[in-house]
Amino acid sequence: MLKAGDLDGAEACYRDALALDDRDADALFSMSCVCIRRNAFEDAARWARLAIGANASFKPAHGQLGNALLALERYEEALDAISKADGTVPDLQLKYQMGLCHLALHRWKEAEDLFRVALAKEPSYFTRFASVPFIMKKPGVADVHYALAVALDKQPEGSDEAALHFGIAETMGFWEGQPQPAFLRVLERAAGGDGTS
Repeated sequence: MLKAGDLDGAEACYRDALALDDRDADALFSMSCVCIRRNAFEDAARWARLAIGANASFKPAHGQLGNALLALERYEEALDAISKADGTVPDLQLKYQMGLCHLALHRWKEAEDLFRVALAKEPSYFTRFASVPFIMKKPGVADVHYALAVALDKQPEGSDEAALHFGIAETMGFWEGQPQPAFLRVLERAAGGDGTS
């Protein structure tokens, strides 16, 4: 139901499961997912913490807590939670989210390093010195190129490479992919304006 967008139906199912076992980590985590989809980030963080309390090794709950905290602009806490989610989502997504936290905290080099790791296995990024990158429309990867460009643009020697990554992001469809509002807010603030560099 959650994947189909029936948030009310999904919530009812998860509440039924919790009525049977109020420490069911999957159901608690799923309630957090419903809250994330509703942009109810405080509630999402609360449900994710309950899931972690029920099963401290349940990595998806740590990742979900990190997502909620990132949206709530609590970046240090988000970094801590996201780092405990290693292996639950593709490395690109995990490193991107951690990089966004560093970007929001004005830790340009740390953000750059994480964005480079996120892109390491992408055909659009062979090395930092590739003269002609292989470009295809992949909005999620475009987000990372854009974020890398912002981090580079904030560093003294990075403006030429930043221009390259801004261009790659645009060609790959950064604005078409409609980045998550919380992520876009970090990028816009770090870029120092409307997010278009």
